[in-house]
Amino acid sequence: MSDDKDRIWTDALAGRGDGESIDGREGQALRRAILARVTEPASPQNIEDPRRVAALLERARREGLIPSAAARWLGWRGALAAAVFVCAVGLVVYRRAPVEHEVVRGVVDGVTRIEATDPLAFQREFIEELNNTGVRATGYLRLGRFGVDADLPQPVPNPVLRILARRGIPIPTDGVLRVEIRPLAKD
Repeated sequence: MSDDKDRIWTDALAGRGDGESIDGREGQALRRAILARVTEPASPQNIEDPRRVAALLERARREGLIPSAAARWLGWRGALAAAVFVCAVGLVVYRRAPVEHEVVRGVVDGVTRIEATDPLAFQREFIEELNNTGVRATGYLRLGRFGVDADLPQPVPNPVLRILARRGIPIPTDGVLRVEIRPLAKD
């Protein structure tokens, strides 16, 4: 038989053919004969070769004639499980996003030394925060370290105190703020 004849015959056997050709009529006749003989589902005691039946059932599942257990499960429950999985992965990725770490290492000769994951970003943000409160702050790069210089008004205004406290920077006693930022030391 050719491939077209095979397809017509198997479609008719599966109940999908129109029965206009000889092969289609033959497949439909075989289907009717099989269905006429099937009166009750096969039970284990009626099966002569359980391995052969298992192989035939597996082949029918592979060819889409019988839905697999996975296909039945993947209804709305599968979609729900996939959505929960995607949310969980998204949450893990979000929680592991790099966080700007700032570490105050100390004050030496009136200069507060800070370590940050991204020293340039820290410098820019810190200068902008100070400038937004009315404090004129300037940045510099010296010997590979980013720095910020600012003259703080006396007494130091509350918005500036909050910025310094949030960044962990001590209030300078002489009103001259000097901060140097270097890359965060790797463990």
